Amino acid sequence: MITIDEIRNNENTQFSTSEGEKVSNLAYQIDCYSKTTETFQATDSAKLIGQVVNRLLGGSRYKMNRIGDPALLPLTTDKTIMKYSLRYSCVLDLDTHTIYKS
Repeated sequence: MITIDEIRNNENTQFSTSEGEKVSNLAYQIDCYSKTTETFQATDSAKLIGQVVNRLLGGSRYKMNRIGDPALLPLTTDKTIMKYSLRYSCVLDLDTHTIYKS
């Protein structure tokens, strides 16, 4: 399972005009959850899902920057489930809906 949480969305005042906000700074946390199966250990599959997410979000389409190192921890309510957390940031042009690396 993957969850996506917006962790920061604030106006980029460098690119605001008298007409208002033109560019916004965005950041997201992606959590990849996995449980051990017959084929994969929870740690391995959570990291594998994270690699796919990293390839997509950091690639040429979304152009996001990963913030910090990924974190791998067991879920506090169920120690058999691992959570692999990744954070990303970008700049969004509100007029053209173009994403730029931040």
